[in-house]
Amino acid sequence: MANSGPQTANPHDFNRTPGGSSCGSAAAVADQQVPLSLGAQTGGSLIRPASFNGVFAFKPTHNTISLEGTKIISASVDTIGFFARSIDDLQLVANVFNVEDDWPLDNVSFQDCSVALVRTPMWSQAGPGTVRAMEKTVEILESHGVEVEQISLPVEIGDPSKLKLMQNIVISKEAANSLLKEYRKCDTHSNSVLHEIIQRGTRYTAEQKSDADHWWNRMRKVVDELAANYSVIIAPSAIDEAPSGRNDMGSPTFNTLWTVNLSCFFLLSFSSLFLG
Repeated sequence: MANSGPQTANPHDFNRTPGGSSCGSAAAVADQQVPLSLGAQTGGSLIRPASFNGVFAFKPTHNTISLEGTKIISASVDTIGFFARSIDDLQLVANVFNVEDDWPLDNVSFQDCSVALVRTPMWSQAGPGTVRAMEKTVEILESHGVEVEQISLPVEIGDPSKLKLMQNIVISKEAANSLLKEYRKCDTHSNSVLHEIIQRGTRYTAEQKSDADHWWNRMRKVVDELAANYSVIIAPSAIDEAPSGRNDMGSPTFNTLWTVNLSCFFLLSFSSLFLG
């Protein structure tokens, strides 16, 4: 949760991060140590590690799988999901947890798919690897007769600074409540990151938290209405290729938006290490 962790290496390149915070879960699947693993996403802890390690990740709708047995950081966002090396394997573990859509799946031809490409308001932060990955995705789809519509998010959620503030208020405030016991047990020097998280959360008032909650609920409705028009929405899963070193697990900039705002849709990541 603190964007740092054990010295887990990326199995494709030991000099790069495997992403986080579910770094071990993603790396173990990519290294073929295990066929499946669990992870938890508050910001981007499933989607981003999957991208960096070149495996599949599945983040179900929030609250589809019980958080019982986990240490909750943000009750409004935390979601249990899976890593695997194939879609079929993801389906196996989804079956175990009774993860089902509201509608039966139909076989749809490429030509009948409605695909939206959303660069998101944070697109200015995308690196060359992510830019090329998005361009290549469109090229491949269009070469198979799929029409890809490039769209922008509605103006209500088009301001990246407003998005970041609302996300910080909700997640930080809830993390401060969840981690209070750990905060009181740890001294400042042994766990400065924990103290920083708590202090950031306590700076926000209850009124700010309530306003942010209401804003989130309105935005979820807006995004759900947009998503209902398409079979698939494609968006970046990481800023760029996996960063060098293991101290920085990568930014959740392109992830938290979807974690927060999608109330009834699934997120799936299947990017490779060097394609953002």
